[in-house]
This record gives sequence, C-alpha cells and structure tokens, in this order.
Amino acid sequence: MNHFVIDAKLTEDQKETLGHLAKKHEQEFHLHKDKTGIDYTHLDIMILNDNPVADKVAEQFSVKPNRVSLMRVAPNATIVPHVDGKDYQRLSAIVFPILPVMEDFTPTSFYHAGNGNKKYSHSSECYAFDTQQMHGVENNDNYRLSLQLWYDMSLTELKRMII
Repeated sequence: MNHFVIDAKLTEDQKETLGHLAKKHEQEFHLHKDKTGIDYTHLDIMILNDNPVADKVAEQFSVKPNRVSLMRVAPNATIVPHVDGKDYQRLSAIVFPILPVMEDFTPTSFYHAGNGNKKYSHSSECYAFDTQQMHGVENNDNYRLSLQLWYDMSLTELKRMII
C-alpha cells in the first residue's frame, strides 16, 4: 500500500486563507535541496507553526502530526522520484490539495521499485501516502500548493490510528 484516501477536505475559506498566506509570505518558503545541498529539488516548503487554520485541520485526526507545512511546486516542474530521508521525521504524510482546483491538481506519482513504472495516486480532496516508497510529482501548467501533515509513523500505523 503506497497511499489511501481519507474522507476529509478543506473548506473553501481554509483553502483561500492558506493560499493567501502562501502568497503573502512567499519569502518564507524554504527552497528544498537534495542530500548534497547543491541541487534544488523543485519543492518549496513552508513550515506552519501555531497557524489556527492548519491547527484546526490537524485536530480532526486522533493522532497529532509532528509537523505541518505548505508544499509548493512551480508550474511544469518535476520533483524527481525519491524516498524521504528518515531524519525528516516524515515517514508518512496526509495531503490536502489547495491549488489548483481539484480537477487540475497533479497527483503524486508512485514508482514501482526496480522497473521505474509509475502508478498515480487517486485524485481526492485528502489522502495519506508513504514517504518511504519511491514518489515524485510531474507538475502541469499550474502552481501546485498543498497542506501536508507530517507523521513519524508508517502508513500502516497511521491508517490504523485515524480510520
């Protein structure tokens, strides 16, 4: 199992507030680099601390995330297939798409080990995925913005705890 759909979604007000926050505080996004610290991965991360909207979203789950972030990908950018380092304490994540509208939100790609074939996640308002399996994003012509809850537990554990 590389992901599962969760019956939850952001309200339009929450999406608007988080989208406005991302635009207003654009300089606060961390431009993520690979393990060498040299190559930009095309993934921008803004850690949200004590954000009332993000906190309210996180509170709907029985297990508290160890971190909450906005994740941004530029139009037509590719986040190369990778496995998250365990030092991020992000073994699994819950994703809430914000921008663009759902029909145009590029899903996370999952790659089968060894053969490079990819399998896409289902498009949904909320899903959890295993960051320890090969994944990436091949974005379309839109900025891609999502709210992500980070968990330092396996996807199987997370599913058992929240569903």
